[in-house]
Amino acid sequence: MTVEHCQLIYRQYEVLFAPQPPAASCQFLSSVELTLQHQAAETNERVLHHAERLKAEGTTAAACEEQLQEIEHCISVFLRENGEPGALSLAGILTSALCTLCRRNLVMEGAAASAGEQLVDLISRDGAWFLEELCSMVGNVSTLATLLQRCPLLPHDLDLPAPSATTQAVYLANAVYTCLQV
Repeated sequence: MTVEHCQLIYRQYEVLFAPQPPAASCQFLSSVELTLQHQAAETNERVLHHAERLKAEGTTAAACEEQLQEIEHCISVFLRENGEPGALSLAGILTSALCTLCRRNLVMEGAAASAGEQLVDLISRDGAWFLEELCSMVGNVSTLATLLQRCPLLPHDLDLPAPSATTQAVYLANAVYTCLQV
């Protein structure tokens, strides 16, 4: 084995296994996702501020519906302006939020399993009744799943059932929790 042969093997190794700089599309997607996360955080802060104000003012459900329609319009504009990169970023954020809610649901499920027959008296850490918190959480999951349907993803992007089937399952679970709450 000669020095030249060793250098040839080393160059081949570098070509095959050296870290490659990220593609421009990856950098663009990362910057769009970061921007979207900042906008989502700002929007969430504004929504919380408005919710506190609405609570203090005693605003009607119609006003809340109007704000919800405005938010949905803003999401539509974002998706239209940013195309596929925006849809992928939004899908990533929505999936992350769904994972967080899933972990929270598992914690609540564990608490329910350990409560056994005394589940009627079980309240959450925040002081809300267990069932009310489940209803609220499933409502959030339903909204996020509906938003995820608006992201035009390719069929091979996710190894999941059709988004409409997922939304239907969440809707039915929400109906069960709502019926139990009555």
